Amino acid sequence: MQFNRVIFITNTSYPTEKAYGVTIGRSAQACKEFNIEREIWSAYYEGLDEYNNNVYSLLNKSIKVVDFLYKKHEKVAFFIQTLLVSLIAYKKVRKQKQAVVWTREIATAFLIAKFQRGIYVVIEIHHPLNSIERRMCRSIQLNGKVKFGFLTEKLSKNESTISAKCKIILPMAASKEFFLNSTKHFYRNKLRICYIGKGRSSGYDNGLLQVIQAIATCQKRNLQVCFKLIGLEEDFLEIALNLQRELSIDSTYLTMSNHISNKEIPFALSEFDIGLIPYLNSAYNDSRFPIKLVEYSAAGVIPLITDIPNHKYLISNEQAIFYSANDPVNDLADKIQYIITQKHNLKNLSKNCRLWAEQYTYTSRVQTILDSYANLPRKNRN
Repeated sequence: MQFNRVIFITNTSYPTEKAYGVTIGRSAQACKEFNIEREIWSAYYEGLDEYNNNVYSLLNKSIKVVDFLYKKHEKVAFFIQTLLVSLIAYKKVRKQKQAVVWTREIATAFLIAKFQRGIYVVIEIHHPLNSIERRMCRSIQLNGKVKFGFLTEKLSKNESTISAKCKIILPMAASKEFFLNSTKHFYRNKLRICYIGKGRSSGYDNGLLQVIQAIATCQKRNLQVCFKLIGLEEDFLEIALNLQRELSIDSTYLTMSNHISNKEIPFALSEFDIGLIPYLNSAYNDSRFPIKLVEYSAAGVIPLITDIPNHKYLISNEQAIFYSANDPVNDLADKIQYIITQKHNLKNLSKNCRLWAEQYTYTSRVQTILDSYANLPRKNRN
């Protein structure tokens, strides 16, 4: 089945450089390859995003009310914002003849799937559902026009109450720019290691303070290595710089910087051999699919990644180098020393991780959705 229009709906701020914003924008951009019209309905912004997608604001006149509520009680304000976006999106989508609504907002998807005919709905699911979300999803799963797009097979299997017939897998992806700007050579005098991302994600610690402690150990051992932490938020950058001074880490071993745009990342990665993913064990990280894992790999930058179960589920030691999440300071330093002294075969690993990343593109995300509707029973193709 070929659709003429895909509508992406988000109840949060857009555009944004956060992973969810990049995924929305890039997925919308990929629709153009299939001659599908696309637009994004966001809470506030209206105009063109950096991927040349049309973005429309849903709240408009309600913005002042929501802003006022955020000053009083953030959780209540977010609930009101979600409710308003869902109701306005539902009302607006009624004017569409045939389209795919693609969203991570379960309440919005529920309203549209439950009460709006002629609209197909794709719900992206990135984390385990809570009891209310699970009930909403179960109540609309018999509608043949609803697809549940799980981030991983593991997450899909864990949600066993949702029928396998309406499940698809929508993993994270890397844009074409990452593949085009892949690393062409490896270290000569120094091993070059980067981390691109925030110090915290959704309030959870990303393990960077342990990385900085490991860098101090590398310096004490006089290892030929340099690190760069890129994209840190201002408050965390200050904390990280203070720790660097406290541990007397020289700038030849560690430099740090704040935000860069997603469009700059492929070019930034071309300077590095290895990319860090230092996330530690937590309920949040147990279901996470780091976008940087695909972006590093697509650029031929070898992931140096903690050995938490979820990471080992996503990628193997044929495409990445693992270090212990139980002893991240010492084992990270040990692993870097091993890479340098044993002349670890980086070229083969780089080739393997790049090949691994080729299955994770934005084009394939759109194709997965089109394929999932291609086999709909004829009675549901109205």
